[in-house]
Amino acid sequence: MARGKHQLDLQDMKTFLYLLHRSYNESADAGIQSVPVAELLNYLGHTSIKLMHRSLKNLGSVKIDIDYREGDDEHSVSCHFLSYDVSRTSNGMLEYAFDPILMRFIFEPQIYGKINMSLFSHFKTTHGAKLYEIMTLFKNRFHRTWTVPVDEFRDRFGIGTDQYCRFDNLKRHVIEKAVKEVNRIAPFGIDVSYIRGGKGGKVETLRFTVIPRTELPSEAVATGNDPIPRGRDPKTVDMLTGQTDEENTLNLTVSDEALEEAVFIMSSNGTDEGELERYLDDWRASVAGQRVTDPGVNFLRWLRLKFSTRKETEMEQLDDSVIDSILAEYE
Repeated sequence: MARGKHQLDLQDMKTFLYLLHRSYNESADAGIQSVPVAELLNYLGHTSIKLMHRSLKNLGSVKIDIDYREGDDEHSVSCHFLSYDVSRTSNGMLEYAFDPILMRFIFEPQIYGKINMSLFSHFKTTHGAKLYEIMTLFKNRFHRTWTVPVDEFRDRFGIGTDQYCRFDNLKRHVIEKAVKEVNRIAPFGIDVSYIRGGKGGKVETLRFTVIPRTELPSEAVATGNDPIPRGRDPKTVDMLTGQTDEENTLNLTVSDEALEEAVFIMSSNGTDEGELERYLDDWRASVAGQRVTDPGVNFLRWLRLKFSTRKETEMEQLDDSVIDSILAEYE
């Protein structure tokens, strides 16, 4: 788990993750890389060179501490997020490089959580984005729960001792708002519980658990299944996917995040992940020719229903056409 010394704001986080996203096609020993300034500004959603430069300056000066265990040895790392050389014009180029020590972690998918960049761009609060980033590390684990003392939570989220001194204010203005935003945007849900010290004592520990979106209350997902802002032109090409929203509704490509969740579902039901392609082919055949608004969600619903019917003896004769008709009602 990494800790940034001093708090990065939401734009700083978006800048870092965008550059990281652009670099995943490179090897872990890649040196200086480059990206057009205009492309970074487009992702950040503004045209201010000054604001972009401020984020780069923060990322170049703020230290990040990483604690990790290798075998029986505990390690501590201290480094910077990145170094850079940037043109101060929108038609210029940004050259950047990650710290060589940091690259050993961010290019290892088992260590660094895989962030969905198109979703991340829709976060409006630093706390919501930070919680999404952290919980992405937990969503593929067998025990998908992050248990953290309140004081450590404050430290990780950059909340000073003079801010939200009363826990009920911290809960209302930070924790609940962050959980609500993640549940509105992320492909997974989060449930939070509060653990008190002793009978009737104050809350000492927070427990955040990754749950399927289907287990979220209806009011939590009323506006969150599709994070694309209302009024967006369905014929506009998305800069990350290279497709229009209209094309995406006919596209049966399942996101990496959904595939990871599918592997977790399969392993939980005693099925080898080598069967994933067969299940994908069966699902695609079942929805062929249909307009699917979210292939990942549709596939996961189909897969869960497949396994649930296997467990229910009275439903052993339920065929794919019945399953598909049930899914259609939820689509």
